[in-house]
Amino acid sequence: MPKYKYINEDVVSKFIEKVFTVIAKKKASKVLKDLSKKDPELGSLINKAIANGKAMEKKLRQMSQKEKEEFEDYKKKLFSQ
Repeated sequence: MPKYKYINEDVVSKFIEKVFTVIAKKKASKVLKDLSKKDPELGSLINKAIANGKAMEKKLRQMSQKEKEEFEDYKKKLFSQ
């Protein structure tokens, strides 16, 4: 497992944000595979995040129209704060 040096919380936060952005855009190709090979523990966590994203998409597709509208209203309230 690679040794990471701690830089600062902002760098860590930006790195995690970028990883999840790549996962969300379904561009988890060579970059994430290389990262997984270099750090298997991080790779395992990335694979779990991808699986969770797929499970969330499946759940959202199975929602009724009413549930989708309620979910959208909830998101608007949550993110408008």
